[in-house]
Amino acid sequence: MKKKTIIVMVIGFVFGLSPIALGALTLISQSATVNPASGEVLFTAKFDVPPVFPYQLQYLLNFDSEIPIQGASNTDAVLRVFLHNEMGVPILQGYFGSLLGYASYNTFEDGTKIQVGTTLATLGEADGLFSYRLDAYQSGSDLWSVYGNSTIVPEPASMTILALGGLALLRRRK
Repeated sequence: MKKKTIIVMVIGFVFGLSPIALGALTLISQSATVNPASGEVLFTAKFDVPPVFPYQLQYLLNFDSEIPIQGASNTDAVLRVFLHNEMGVPILQGYFGSLLGYASYNTFEDGTKIQVGTTLATLGEADGLFSYRLDAYQSGSDLWSVYGNSTIVPEPASMTILALGGLALLRRRK
């Protein structure tokens, strides 16, 4: 190797940068699911590379699901994923508000899939219907924003009743 290559590799190692971290962060899929029976909320996002420094992620939530998030003015809660620590992901009331609690943070599939989990009670949300915006930044500069709405996941008992009703309907038709 030439001296220039070695110097670049050493600088990258010292500052925690890797060739993967220097590329663009691409979102492959994302969702926010709510289980009303347990009150659990699970945010899932899959990327092409692990979303580690210099990338920063945050979820902005609006509990009026009819209104898309504009920014700080209509944000009811913020999950600052990039500030996660041993306690979890901090959840703020509003954009700059007080700390509501912490969400769990897990990575899967070599760090390219993240899951952030919390409860409706911690968020201060009753029905589980909300809109959200997932923002990505690189070293403080906007990369992209993706908008979505929460999805209610039926509890297993409801699915069983639905399946039995479908079987009964099929028997009647024969």
